[in-house]
Amino acid sequence: MFCSNCGNGLSESAKFCANCGVKAGAVIDAEQELVEKTEISSFRSAYNSASQAVSRTASGAKNIGGMLAAQISDLNGDGKIDAEDFKIAAARAKQFSSSAIGEAGKIGKNAMQSDLVKEAVSNSVQYFPD
Repeated sequence: MFCSNCGNGLSESAKFCANCGVKAGAVIDAEQELVEKTEISSFRSAYNSASQAVSRTASGAKNIGGMLAAQISDLNGDGKIDAEDFKIAAARAKQFSSSAIGEAGKIGKNAMQSDLVKEAVSNSVQYFPD
């Protein structure tokens, strides 16, 4: 048997290591110690490999996200996101809003011209005279 702290040889009846004073309950044989150290080393190696893989994946995703954001936001194609891109986005939003309002007006006008609406208005006048 050997001391797990300092490696000093111990007798089977030893309660403490004569060299470093570690309690005999902490004493294990050399073969068991080697197995445990090998297992710990294997786990550490696997953990480090997995940790590095996760880190590389996260870094790659971050880089891809940044590139996509830049490509989507760089509206004038000059390679940077700046005030010009904001002006372009604002103009497009204004154009979209104007188009949407125009379409809503057309839909409303068409609805008012439909026979069903005319009939509903006529009926409501009969039920709710001035």
